[in-house]
Amino acid sequence: LRGLLGPAVGLGTPRSRVVAFVGPTGVGKTTTVAKLAASASLLSGQKVALVSLDDGRIGGTAALRAYAKLLELPITVAPPHGLSQALADHRDAELVLVDTAGLSPAQPEGFAELGRKLGRAGEPVLTHLCVAAATRIEELERISHLYRAADPKALLVTKVDEAIAIGSVLALRMRSELPFSYAATGPQVPDDLTSAHPDFLLDLLLGGMRT
Repeated sequence: LRGLLGPAVGLGTPRSRVVAFVGPTGVGKTTTVAKLAASASLLSGQKVALVSLDDGRIGGTAALRAYAKLLELPITVAPPHGLSQALADHRDAELVLVDTAGLSPAQPEGFAELGRKLGRAGEPVLTHLCVAAATRIEELERISHLYRAADPKALLVTKVDEAIAIGSVLALRMRSELPFSYAATGPQVPDDLTSAHPDFLLDLLLGGMRT
């Protein structure tokens, strides 16, 4: 099983300084962005910028703005067709983290539009699909299918501390062939985030089976 899980994916790649986070409403995307931003800027000393694509909801950017202020990081709210300009405004940043709005399955056109927004970035974007650990496999498969339009390259598991077992996200890993990247284990910024390496996941799986 360890071999099937494979190594965890890092935050970005040498070819992509832009990292986007997509996923359903309420899975903790914004908090995860804050954790990664804090870790990269405070612990690794990287020059980090934040971009929000969550421009269609009243108060949709408030939490990210609060984190940006706390961490003293620049933030831009990109207009619907303005991601490339937002990234150009942060051309000096070593790492740009892009937060996105949760989408309704009842409006499938929103997923295609999200894919188009990310596709108009003007530079490579590494997209992580964020899913909550306690989600049933049927729902995870539907989420994975809907967000395929955003071309995710990794799975980021959130709310691990709220899950009794993680078998469903392991099953999604096998079926989607998307590697894991990180696991969010609680609400604390930046502490409650870890690399989702195979040993960590297997410990969680075996712990759940014993309970």
